[in-house]
Amino acid sequence: TNSNLDLIRRLNEEHGDIKRRENEDAKKMQDLVQRNNQLNGPLKRAHQDVEKLQAELLAYEEDKKKLAAVKEKIKQAETLLHRMEFQHEVLQQQLTITGKDRDELYSKFQGAIYDVQQKAGLKNLLLEKKIDTVEEALETTEAQVSELLTSAN
Repeated sequence: TNSNLDLIRRLNEEHGDIKRRENEDAKKMQDLVQRNNQLNGPLKRAHQDVEKLQAELLAYEEDKKKLAAVKEKIKQAETLLHRMEFQHEVLQQQLTITGKDRDELYSKFQGAIYDVQQKAGLKNLLLEKKIDTVEEALETTEAQVSELLTSAN
């Protein structure tokens, strides 16, 4: 019975140790639950922040794609603009050359008309002198014929 008493004492001590550990564990558990509750709020906010940032990242990626597309369109438009500016410059030069050619041809045309007018005027003058000469000869001949007719009568 001594051994039973020792066993009972030992078991009571173990029971006390177990109770004490159980109380400590319960206290630790309560502290952990409280700490868990304290951390759940920030964790929830962190999850919400992550979702928000992921949505922003998707929007950013979409915006980046759109920006790249717009940049490509701008690049194409600038290329077309440079090509058209070059064509415009070529056409301007052709217009200048064509204008000079036209002016030169017009000047030559005016000169040719002036030459033709002068030659025609000179020919007219010569023809008028010939006509005058022929008229004078005709008058002389008529006067002679008149004299002959008068003398013959």
